[in-house]
Amino acid sequence: MVDRSRSLGLVSALVLALAFGCSSKKTEETITATGGGGGFIVEAGTTGGSGIDPTYCNGLLSAQTCSQTNLQADVRTVNMLLVIDESGSMNQHPAPTDPNTKWGEMTQALQGALPDYANDINFGLLLFPYKQGGVDTTNVQASCTLEVGANSWDVNVPINAGTQNMDLVTQAVATAIPAGGTPTANALSRAYAYYTQGEGKSLKGSKWVLLATDGGPNCDSSIQCQAETCTMNLDGQCGSANINCCDVNANPDANLSCLDEAEVLKQIELLKKVDVQTYVIGIPGSEAYATTLDKMATAGGVPNPNGGAHQYYQVSANNALQGLKDALNGIITQLVKTCDITLNSTPSNPSAVLAVQDCNLIPQLTPATMDGGMGGFYIDYNQSPAHLVLAGSYCDRIMTVGANRLDIIVGCVGPN
Repeated sequence: MVDRSRSLGLVSALVLALAFGCSSKKTEETITATGGGGGFIVEAGTTGGSGIDPTYCNGLLSAQTCSQTNLQADVRTVNMLLVIDESGSMNQHPAPTDPNTKWGEMTQALQGALPDYANDINFGLLLFPYKQGGVDTTNVQASCTLEVGANSWDVNVPINAGTQNMDLVTQAVATAIPAGGTPTANALSRAYAYYTQGEGKSLKGSKWVLLATDGGPNCDSSIQCQAETCTMNLDGQCGSANINCCDVNANPDANLSCLDEAEVLKQIELLKKVDVQTYVIGIPGSEAYATTLDKMATAGGVPNPNGGAHQYYQVSANNALQGLKDALNGIITQLVKTCDITLNSTPSNPSAVLAVQDCNLIPQLTPATMDGGMGGFYIDYNQSPAHLVLAGSYCDRIMTVGANRLDIIVGCVGPN
């Protein structure tokens, strides 16, 4: 796993809240914080001990008086499970002039994007549908299989440090042969089991799903539908608009092609309840399912902030490879992009609040300097609980490149 002693990546920020106390009498005030869009991941600091660890940020706070508080640097890791659609339609070309298949471009996009974040993120992989040796497409039921291992929580590549898993993930994708249907709900259910019962349960840090698909979810034998929600009809595979290709009277297994929107949304909401948010990428071929993908992205809690009319990350067929790379890069780098941090409780002494971004002490702004264009932070007491707000160049940095780490420390006074 990734070394927990270092701060990790553009996609994780830790807000530490420590005991408050400036006299010989120990007074404790624990304050935690949260950030918009899941960006700031919070752990309360642990009180007690003999003071701030002198090695914190190479002695940055050595001149501060911090009562009897210990700084417990629980630097959070980002754990990302890539849930990739391996259905038969991924063998198609995004556009007639594109020499690559969608699967080939997925392979190239991952090979191009993952190395940039290998030192910062823990990656894992789940392909769907999947069966060792290849998915059987001789019948509809077999084409919906998801047999990754002996356990219901097994995934193709368990999450581990990006430096260890990067090649494993890209190799697994490069050697896979797309085939079969689109059992998205089953894949998300397996992701939930992985994070709550399997190896993912013990992972430290934030947990995410990145779902990339080129079509509508199906493979649910429990539902029936009309032509307007039949994926074969929506994909133009029926030959006539007057035919319902999901009619079980014509074929007992035809309903496996029904759009499985409700169950997919249910699984995404279950993931969110255990603090696993889901990003959604729509690969070329998914345009007919834009409404469903928008619902999925909204339910996942992290819609595309620059998606325009859509909530999901839409990849255009005209420039699929670059679009897919951009979507992957955008998702990974934009997890920490907020300058407004909600504190779970209001600090009673604002002068004893410190903010440290990537081991650089951020100046605290006063009412006199707040409007002078200076960079720093201030406590907004007009909201309850109070917010810590970054301003000027410090906010600019967060909004453009993110931050490796942001510590909010309560309980230290003295020279900076």
